[in-house]
Amino acid sequence: MKKAHRLISLLSALGLISLSSASVMATSLQRPDFIYLQQNWTPQDREKFYWTSQGSALISYDIYLALFDELSQDLFNSPKGANAYGLLMGEPNRRANPDRLPIGVTLTGIADGPYAGNYMGLTCAACHTSELRRNGKTIIIDGGKSNTFDIVLWMRGLSASLDATLASSEKFDALIKRMRARGSVDVADVKRRLKADAENVKRYNDQSFIVSHSPGPGRMDAIGVIQNFFLGMAPQIPANQRVAASAAKVPFLWNTGQSSWVEWSGVAPNPFARNFGEAMTTFTRLDTSKLKADKELYYSTVDAQALIALEGLSVKLAPPKWPEKLFGQLNPERIKRGEQLFEKNCSECHNRYPYRWTDPRQNNKRMLANALVPISVMGVDPEHLNAGTFSAEEWVVTQHLAPLFNGKEKVSASEFFEVMQTRFVNQALDGAKLSPEARLKATGYLGDDPESKKSAPVMSFKAPPIEGVWAVAPYLHNGSVPNLYELLSPASERSRLFYVGSEFDPVKVGFDTTGRSGGRLHDVRVKGDGNGGHSFENGTGRGIIGPYLTPEQRYDLIAFLKSLPDQANRATPYGGTPNSKLAKDDPNFFNTKKPY
Repeated sequence: MKKAHRLISLLSALGLISLSSASVMATSLQRPDFIYLQQNWTPQDREKFYWTSQGSALISYDIYLALFDELSQDLFNSPKGANAYGLLMGEPNRRANPDRLPIGVTLTGIADGPYAGNYMGLTCAACHTSELRRNGKTIIIDGGKSNTFDIVLWMRGLSASLDATLASSEKFDALIKRMRARGSVDVADVKRRLKADAENVKRYNDQSFIVSHSPGPGRMDAIGVIQNFFLGMAPQIPANQRVAASAAKVPFLWNTGQSSWVEWSGVAPNPFARNFGEAMTTFTRLDTSKLKADKELYYSTVDAQALIALEGLSVKLAPPKWPEKLFGQLNPERIKRGEQLFEKNCSECHNRYPYRWTDPRQNNKRMLANALVPISVMGVDPEHLNAGTFSAEEWVVTQHLAPLFNGKEKVSASEFFEVMQTRFVNQALDGAKLSPEARLKATGYLGDDPESKKSAPVMSFKAPPIEGVWAVAPYLHNGSVPNLYELLSPASERSRLFYVGSEFDPVKVGFDTTGRSGGRLHDVRVKGDGNGGHSFENGTGRGIIGPYLTPEQRYDLIAFLKSLPDQANRATPYGGTPNSKLAKDDPNFFNTKKPY
């Protein structure tokens, strides 16, 4: 009980919870053996995804290995330390993971330049690897979404631990002692780097991860964080920074590399640009001293080749097949009835194998067609789309970068992103020295054709492909619905409070809501966390997308969703299946009925 009180006190001091809603992460320190589903990855693919650095360089690697964590009262790099923040511990592996880093925590070695050295950083796997627990067993979903890792809590805890070590001679001496157990130590150099690391983490917390409240595990206002980084932190224009208060759930990765649009809002058709923005905001080092119109823009530790390799792994990834031996047998009669309900009520927006495809991009490559459904139809919580990123208002201050914008003192966020991110991305691709074909593939075969020039409709959400959806609770873009049963119910019948965790309910399919089985209480009354819309009820109007379904009909539809995919290890062919069905030829497709 004393340890729980210390944890709650620290979380409260960090401003991440209030004492009235405090909860302790319920994951076990004694990790059971992981059960991996067949998702078309070899063990070597999995290792690469877990520990390939994308250039993230948050703090010195040797300091990280020896750092004492103020939250767990153990080393940051320990099972207890990882558990305190919801990271999954990787299996010991002398070749791929000799220091037994948590999944998604990496060693980044920078050979030369202003940031030469070894660093600890994050990669995609920290947020895109999930665990489902049932009857004492842990099933790993590769490319899923973490329901335990709280990146804001992790950053605040890391900052508190670095500051505490700097402030206490006793803690600093203990750090040095632990570092000496691994080799010789220059005490003055460690002091200098420790101070610089603490300042770097604080800068991200204060200038990029600006939140009004903790979004909790598996969620983050990634658009807001990226906006703060590119518009404010990187160009050193504080006036462009805003509170990132509209948390969204981490999307799953299978079929994203093949999709025509990414992000919940469908704003990014270019996979490299999306991954580049993610890498830049997850702690790659950046020197903007040459950020001028007529000179080299920047120096960064972003590893373009690694980003391309990681994207290749996501394209290779297959959606997970329902494991009947672990979660229960499927009922063929229910599946048949559920398929009829899906075709009638869901297929207009949601794609399923062999999918609907776009017109070809360059090199005759088609992409999965995504329905982009206006908020006026979906009726879900609009806060995510109300962010400044999607506004046409010219609120972004250009200051010393005005020459890049024809002297304009203010521009819209989209214009700023288009100019700056395009330059950043092109410089990274130029530095990677790719062949023309490799560069085309890295950018999703975008070019000068009409398909590539389309802009996503504003104030809309993407309907993702449906395969593997059983494994990625909670639902809606903001993770406000705990299971599929409630997603198929009238919005008024949904849980207003539920705990976010890993205990899996194979009946309603999602979080176990029967008790306090998770690590954070989700309250749909919090701004941006509402669970309205996407409602199945009789009537018409905003947010009603289908008729009322009886409980039996809901379970029939759930049975069908459990059955997808119907084949393990089946990754979607990049560029289209041999007899690809074009979305424009399907009169039932949402965007055919309502083209944007």
